[in-house]
Amino acid sequence: MTREDWERVIGPKATTMFESEPSGKLASEYLLTDLDPKAKRVVFICTPHKGADMADQFLGRIGRSLIHLPSKLAGNLSSVPEAERILFTGGGKGMPTSVSSLSPENATLKVMSSVKVEPPAHTIVGTGWGAKKPLKESSDGVVANDG
Repeated sequence: MTREDWERVIGPKATTMFESEPSGKLASEYLLTDLDPKAKRVVFICTPHKGADMADQFLGRIGRSLIHLPSKLAGNLSSVPEAERILFTGGGKGMPTSVSSLSPENATLKVMSSVKVEPPAHTIVGTGWGAKKPLKESSDGVVANDG
């Protein structure tokens, strides 16, 4: 993902984030990536490309309350203004967690889902239990499949 991808999807808020300090340095380090030119194929395994509604609901809030970041990472992120943390973590107060990163409002997920993957890509998804359903109607119980 490039800075241009972020600015295209998120708009002026992304520009502000990348140009501010210390947020811009952290954002560049953690959010910008280059595709590996040697990659011939990409396989996503149980990847929630568009997030999970559950992350913003009651069970997600409980999960977030039980997770704590390592002190070094939390120290780095504590210097980032909360408004900018919320921008690329999908909302919620406090530090980002693995649960908050699943929010459909998470800017990182929005940007990632907008970027075309160059090598051929495949996704292995969970389809739940019981009766067989068409892929678009199935779910692993947390993340809906978008076919």
